[in-house]
Amino acid sequence: MLARWDIDCLKVGILGEDAERPQPEPTDSGQNAVTDTAPSPPSESPPPAAPPEGAETPPDAISDIQRRAMLAETDLTTPPPDDPEQYLQKITEEIVGLEGEEGLQELERTRDQLNMEAENHKITRDKLNMRTKQLAEKRDTLNGEVAQKVTEAAEHREKRNKLNEEVKTAKVRRDELNAKANELGEIASKLKRERHKDVAVPVPRLREDMRALEFKMQTQVLTPAKEKELHAEIKRLAREVRQAESTMDGDREVHDAVQAARKAKLDAEAQHKTLSDLARGAQTEHDVMMKLYEEADARRAEADGAQQEFLANKREADDEHFKHIDLIKKVKDYDKVISGIRRRRREIRRAETDRRQEKRTDSMMEKFKKGEKLSTEDLLALQLQRE
Repeated sequence: MLARWDIDCLKVGILGEDAERPQPEPTDSGQNAVTDTAPSPPSESPPPAAPPEGAETPPDAISDIQRRAMLAETDLTTPPPDDPEQYLQKITEEIVGLEGEEGLQELERTRDQLNMEAENHKITRDKLNMRTKQLAEKRDTLNGEVAQKVTEAAEHREKRNKLNEEVKTAKVRRDELNAKANELGEIASKLKRERHKDVAVPVPRLREDMRALEFKMQTQVLTPAKEKELHAEIKRLAREVRQAESTMDGDREVHDAVQAARKAKLDAEAQHKTLSDLARGAQTEHDVMMKLYEEADARRAEADGAQQEFLANKREADDEHFKHIDLIKKVKDYDKVISGIRRRRREIRRAETDRRQEKRTDSMMEKFKKGEKLSTEDLLALQLQRE
């Protein structure tokens, strides 16, 4: 123990935890990062670093309870061998200074209340951290879906572009076949007109009239007589078509020209069908691609919302954490004060016991010097005192 009497000269202990709050890093709200942000640190703060030697804490920078916590951690005043009364008086003054106007019970009640508030902030922080974790998982899941849909859309875009190239090639081929069919058709028609002028009505015209009559029979309500009349007209037209075709089939040159024209027309129609199939395929791939991009945009919007909620929730969790830490630091200051009071009370009891024992020893020594009889208990007490 020290032999210093002035409380202001006593050694000052380390004050609680003085961890600074970390400054929040700037966040780009334009895009949500996939990387996760770490949750708030646990409620237990790291051990405080010892202040540099010679450093003094400005009086205005600490609260009254912090000042008392510093005093509570100092060593007890050491009495000089010849003045235990002044020693006890000094410790009593220190206890009064630590208790202040509140008293020990009020300090304990305030300490317990602060501890309860700190625990409430901790519970709230842990709930917010759990929600933050859920939001991070939701955001990451949505970002994963966005990436997957964009990848799938890119595959369909590649297929669409490939089909569009095939459509261009097929269109060129179809136009070539149509031009050839038209050319061969003109040749066949010209031969028919030149060699079969006796055919009053061209076969295509007769076929067109037949189709008109057949459509009329199928779509209109006719009397039996009218229906019979139309049926006879269709038979007549069919007979004329057969006669005209029979006449032209007998002409080998005309027959070959007609067959060539028909084949060219069939080839052109087949190529047109191929072109249509390719165009429909390209359109299908385009529609699927656009749908995937729309779904990706919707997922991205959800991910952005989850990211914003995540950041807001994280800030709330950090705020609750720092409130918890601040209260825990205050609780520890109160603990130091309460512990210091109890430690000094124990020292007073010990000093008073020593003083009573010293008086008793002095009394027994007086008896011994006077030659009075000492009891076995007195002799044991003297032996213990000497040891």
